[in-house]
Amino acid sequence: RCGAQLVSPDEIYDQDVDIYSPNALGATLNPSTLPRLKCAIIAGGANNQLMTADMGAKLRDAGILYAPDYVINAGGIINVAGELSGEYTSAWVDGKLDKLMQTLDAVFVEADESGKPTNEVADRIARQRIADATS
Repeated sequence: RCGAQLVSPDEIYDQDVDIYSPNALGATLNPSTLPRLKCAIIAGGANNQLMTADMGAKLRDAGILYAPDYVINAGGIINVAGELSGEYTSAWVDGKLDKLMQTLDAVFVEADESGKPTNEVADRIARQRIADATS
């Protein structure tokens, strides 16, 4: 109904798509797969999607917008935290998700303005927040 096409796992990198969404497997963004990608955006649920940190710069240089894995995956952790609290409220989760969207937007804006890869910007923001929280 939606025009999806089934391909083998190795063929996924060669598909002309808007979004590549790596899920469940890490390190799928590596020197052998990067040149094969035909997408505008990478956003997925897998952890450690970049084989090495320099893959972020290579994605940027290829004109591919990368949503850092741990930033967008935080939504699932936020929801689980709400569930585990014993007092789950969708308003609390929605508020946290709104802040998460603001963080992702800040990553994209800073990366665009600075020319730095989104993974480096996200790491800098995360380190700063940890430092602020522990000082």
